[in-house]
Amino acid sequence: MGVDFMEKVVDNPHFTSSENGVMFSLARHADNNTGVAFPSVRLIHEDSGLSLDVIWKHLRDLREAGLFTKQQRGRGNLYTLDLDAIQAYSPRRDQGQVRGGARRDHDQVPRRDLGQVPSSDHDQVPRRDHDHEAVSEALNESVNESSTSSPMSRKTKVVWEPPKWFVPMVGLEGYKKRDHGKACEVIRLYCEGAHVEPGIVVQNFAQEWPWLKVEFGRSDPVQMLRNTKHVQVSKMRGKQGQHGVNGRGDGAVPHEPAGQTGGTRSPWDNRG
Repeated sequence: MGVDFMEKVVDNPHFTSSENGVMFSLARHADNNTGVAFPSVRLIHEDSGLSLDVIWKHLRDLREAGLFTKQQRGRGNLYTLDLDAIQAYSPRRDQGQVRGGARRDHDQVPRRDLGQVPSSDHDQVPRRDHDHEAVSEALNESVNESSTSSPMSRKTKVVWEPPKWFVPMVGLEGYKKRDHGKACEVIRLYCEGAHVEPGIVVQNFAQEWPWLKVEFGRSDPVQMLRNTKHVQVSKMRGKQGQHGVNGRGDGAVPHEPAGQTGGTRSPWDNRG
């Protein structure tokens, strides 16, 4: 297990979620001294939960970025990871690109000259510079409006409450009391996509946290669970395949027919 390589992948914030899944799987199966790994694409798929097309794309792009080299090894491939390249990875993504591939065209928006104002608006209202009386009147009006407004219209501070399945994280060392709603949503959606109950993943992670934080030098349990969600889900899917998830010992995954065991159906199941 390439512990040093796994740390560098987790510590680098420039990896996307899917890139992190591919690189973490390679690092997990790499030799910690040589950086050599030879996991199959099927194994990377089982670790990360990504589709084959996405895995092949990232293997090509990340290899071209210099994070590892690839050599033919029988019917598979042998990857040699570069620890320094993983740590320094910071791709120059096009800041002009927005979701959907559209590019912001700044030239289409007329640039307003700060020295000019529309005559239709400001010519009808006399401008008062440093008019303390006007400022005082405006403050009084705002106070009166706020005092007469309905209590329902006032903004109230909403305290985030963790969902029931996330509660085991609250008592962990290093947990920060703040809004973790986005992290919860990411973890929940990933677990649902893998047909694994998020509560089971959280409970197992909470039990392993005391040695995980020492092994990887981490201090924030929520951040580490989010960054390594594919690994944690993979562990649970393996346990489901061996022991079952409902105490029956048949390995049946929730929301699937009892005949399908061992987690989600693999893309290779129909290959002759």
